[in-house]
Amino acid sequence: MILPMAESSETVLSSILAIAAHDLASEYYSNDVGSQTYHQMSKMYQNKSLALLAKELKTLSASSSSGSDVSASSAFTLASVIILCNNEFMQPQGAGWRVHLAAAREVILAAKNRSHPHKQLTSIEEFLMIEFYEASVWANLTTFDDSSEDVKPFPHSKENAVFTDFVRVIDEITQLERLRFRTQSHSFPYNSGPTPAVIMQINSARYSMIHLAETINFHAEEDRRTFQLVVLMYYHATLIYSCQALGEPPTRDFDAHSSRNEILRYLQSLSGMRIDLFAQDLVWPLFMAGTELRGNPEAYNLIRGGFHSVMQFSRTLDRARVLSFLESWWKTPGAYVSWIDMARTQYRSSHCDFLVV
Repeated sequence: MILPMAESSETVLSSILAIAAHDLASEYYSNDVGSQTYHQMSKMYQNKSLALLAKELKTLSASSSSGSDVSASSAFTLASVIILCNNEFMQPQGAGWRVHLAAAREVILAAKNRSHPHKQLTSIEEFLMIEFYEASVWANLTTFDDSSEDVKPFPHSKENAVFTDFVRVIDEITQLERLRFRTQSHSFPYNSGPTPAVIMQINSARYSMIHLAETINFHAEEDRRTFQLVVLMYYHATLIYSCQALGEPPTRDFDAHSSRNEILRYLQSLSGMRIDLFAQDLVWPLFMAGTELRGNPEAYNLIRGGFHSVMQFSRTLDRARVLSFLESWWKTPGAYVSWIDMARTQYRSSHCDFLVV
């Protein structure tokens, strides 16, 4: 979907070249001449794209004021911004991705304000909305300030939305946890665990994904079975999160530990399969299982091995810091009620956040 847009937009082309060069740089050791060359190339194309984007955003702002509809050009602008956001995900400690997410939100909201209320979005617009929405949800998972309350327009299309049903439930759980924390009240209706509605949404996401697995034209039947295992891992990971975020410790232990064991079992089953196809989708279940492993050192290496495989097949991104957080969590028994409390404390003390992607 994205590559053809480069034929009509120099901004999109420059963004693509920036992330492509950045990706190539990671093929070399950091002090290698190849790494330095591609990093310089990536920076050059990034700067070019940013300069072009500044002009486009100014045009979009003017059109928004005049009420004219330039949705076609806004799609190119949004594509460029999201590509640059993904480019920043490759070095997330700098948090440059936050700037691009904020810009993407403004482009989406401006386009929404201009467009006819019954205008049907094109496939590319829907795809970009999904990309923006999911990136925002993962960012908010470990963000503990007012920015996590920003509006995230949810895409209604199911096309190209592979794990979006799960992501939508994760988003709802995160918002409920933040509300619960702010109220600090035992009368809050979600303080005894996930509601039946949340559990129903998680089950619905699992059903939808298992059905989807039957409709995808995989190259081999083994790939379909691998995908189904990943779906089940996502299901159990989201159940764990619902228990952690919305349930008191006495009410959550059995279900969370049971789901953790299922994820570990599926992870071992994946060892003989082609996980390279789905490595990028394993971060969430690996992280959630890891948060329930404190005091179980024998299983630590399973999680470590899983993260190293993910990074081998689909780049480091922020996965080393995610694993580092888990290792810190394992070493601090009794210091925090949950990993969420630990992440919230670290975020407030040093604005240290990490991306579970």
